[in-house]
Amino acid sequence: MSKQPEKCRGCGRELIMSHDGFHARTAENIEAKTCFYGGFVCSRRCDVKACIEMESSMPGAGFASRPGDFSMQQIHDNWDEESI
Repeated sequence: MSKQPEKCRGCGRELIMSHDGFHARTAENIEAKTCFYGGFVCSRRCDVKACIEMESSMPGAGFASRPGDFSMQQIHDNWDEESI
């Protein structure tokens, strides 16, 4: 049984996994980061999009227009100021 390739949770871009399975990169050799809700994201924009989608889909949460405080803190920690 072959493992499905990992994809970015924000845009669906295929990612290249490391041999240990804990790190991923894009084809352009940009390091993918871990999203607050799990999975990999290839950019700050995808990180924000994935968090908003997850928070909007939680029961009783309603529509989210921006990430929550804890997920936003991880987004700031993941991506340096150059990628904003």
